[in-house]
Amino acid sequence: MGLEVAVEKAVELLNSTIKTTMVGGKKLRLAKSQAAFLKLANVCGYVVAVTPSAKGLFPETHLHFNGTYWGTVSTAFCGETIEIAYASIFVEATLDELETVGYSFTYKKNKAIMVELDSVVFPNGLSFWMILMKDFLQALTKRLEPNMTAYENYCKIYIPESDPSQLKSGKALRVNVLFKHIKKMLKSDMTMTSEADDS
Repeated sequence: MGLEVAVEKAVELLNSTIKTTMVGGKKLRLAKSQAAFLKLANVCGYVVAVTPSAKGLFPETHLHFNGTYWGTVSTAFCGETIEIAYASIFVEATLDELETVGYSFTYKKNKAIMVELDSVVFPNGLSFWMILMKDFLQALTKRLEPNMTAYENYCKIYIPESDPSQLKSGKALRVNVLFKHIKKMLKSDMTMTSEADDS
């Protein structure tokens, strides 16, 4: 019964948000939940990142793989994608000082579901115990609606440096391309002021 209620609450939060992400942690292997995590990622279409100690536990060739979420030293555009998400599901992500680079994570804690080995903790502090991670992920897979908005946003801001053909395509200017050009124009004795207003 606890599993059903926890899944219902998670579905209620995750299906009602626009940009949603997943972050996998190092105990996915211990919980034998790698396959369940991958299946959930395939079904929901969320952007997926891993913590540094979980590298290799999720296929980096996966279409929605975003990189390593590691606070201020995250993979390019990974930190931004996770931190602007409207909701996140952290699956056994150990958020200690090392994993967070001195607690530099700024994701929306009031919209993050923390899935542990045998419990699920919701943003408002509500906790469900004696729920195995694998069981929770499998049940969630059957209930979540696909939502690729966070992935689509990530695609708008990130172009791999190794693919210059995308830069010449004439499509909308991407953020990382803009930054690259601005960086070339700046010199060490300059000061730049920017304002968040109309483009």
